Amino acid sequence: MSGTTNITHTRLYNIWKLMKRRCNCITCHEYKGYGGRGIKVCGQWSDFKLFALWSLDNGYQDNLSIDRIDNNRGYEPDNCRWVNSKVQLRNTRKSVFITINGITKTMKDWSIQSGVKYTTLKHRFDTGIREQELLKEVVKNAMFP
Repeated sequence: MSGTTNITHTRLYNIWKLMKRRCNCITCHEYKGYGGRGIKVCGQWSDFKLFALWSLDNGYQDNLSIDRIDNNRGYEPDNCRWVNSKVQLRNTRKSVFITINGITKTMKDWSIQSGVKYTTLKHRFDTGIREQELLKEVVKNAMFP
């Protein structure tokens, strides 16, 4: 954000403006998933300069996006972070988080780490299987290698 750049033409300003819009503007396409379910922007961040200061002090970079750590809470300093698209895509209301031996990860991450297919893991989870049982190796039938 250079001093010669009009602040309203910066990426950070656009992020701030869109964040407020999806929480406050009932005609916004994304309102239903944000303001419509109670997600708000904290009062402190109604001032762009305060939002920008927080952002720059907390890792803002042009290749990152703002992410709410707890998707059921609003945009506020202790619930937001700047993350890459991989983290952002995994931290959605649709993600299933699984805790095994005290470690919580998305089902997708457990699948990648364990080598158990995501569809197998999901089926096991959906049928009530939990913890280490979710990650058991798939035993192939000797008749059908």
